[in-house]
Parts: sequence; C-alpha cells; structure tokens
Amino acid sequence: MTGFTRRAALALGLVAGLTACMPFGLGGGGDAGTASTLPEGTRIVLVRHMDRDDGNLNLMGIRRAEQLVEAIADVPLDAIFTHELPRNMDSARPLAEARGIEMTLIDPDTVPDTLPGLAAGRSVIWVGNTGNLGRLWDTFGLDGEATPVTYGQLAIIEAGAGGVLTVETRSFGPPPAPE
Repeated sequence: MTGFTRRAALALGLVAGLTACMPFGLGGGGDAGTASTLPEGTRIVLVRHMDRDDGNLNLMGIRRAEQLVEAIADVPLDAIFTHELPRNMDSARPLAEARGIEMTLIDPDTVPDTLPGLAAGRSVIWVGNTGNLGRLWDTFGLDGEATPVTYGQLAIIEAGAGGVLTVETRSFGPPPAPE
C-alpha cells in the first residue's frame, strides 16, 4: 500500500468507528434552516465533478476544475474528499494542488454515512456525482431543488448555533452545455 492509500484506509477505519459511536443522524426535511447534529462551525462544500465526454473530463471540464479554485478561494478547507473515478479526481486535483491538501478517497456508496463524521467541526469539500450528491442532500434534510448536480454549481452547507444548517449556492464558469 502507498502512504496515501494507507492513510486513507486508516482514516476510513477511524471514521467507521466514530460514526458507529456518534449520533450523526441529521435533521428531517426542509431547506436551509434545518437542524442537524453537526457541530457548529462545520462547513461542507458539495460540487459535482466537472464537464465530461464519456468518462473523462473534456476541455471545458478541465477549465472548470481550474475555475473551482477561484470560486471557493474565500472558503477555508481542511480536507478534500472524492472517490476513485478519474473524472472526480481530475476535478479535485487543481484545488488540491492550489491548497496543498492531499485528496482523500472514500467510497461514494458510504459517503452519506461517513462524510458527516469526517466533516464534523471542519471545513471540507466533497467532489461527487449526481447520485451521491442527491443522497447527501437527503441526509442533510435539505430541499432537493438546490442540489448542486449541474456542472458549475456548488453548495456550501454550514452548521450554525444548535446545528442549524444554512446553504449558500454559487455558480462558476460558463453555463454548461446540455448533456
């Protein structure tokens, strides 16, 4: 195992243990203002991988991945999470390089269960896909209409006092081409 994958495997084991012990069941339906058990100060940025043709980023996706760096330049980050699909890693790579943060790979099928624990008290980003972004949105009990599943959309979810969630949405880059 490489140092990166060993650290990722250890982190996942730690998270699995923590999430088994901690009540990260997040609040029921609604939109911004929904209560959760996330600690105050937790910030989770959600973004879909960038524009693609087939399975890989196209030229617009490569440009948009670079534009993500500027789109969240004002957002502090402690960690960058994605999974092993090349389009997701390629979307996160410019941000990881600009911030000097290694990407941590997690299983997209477990992200609704693991990301809240990984993010607790921190500021993180998840570069995902439409399906796992939707499941995360549901986990947080947020209104589905604002789920950031269009290329160039992102959502910044913050837990305030009492775990009350607020959501800021942003767009970056040119309007996406129709899929």
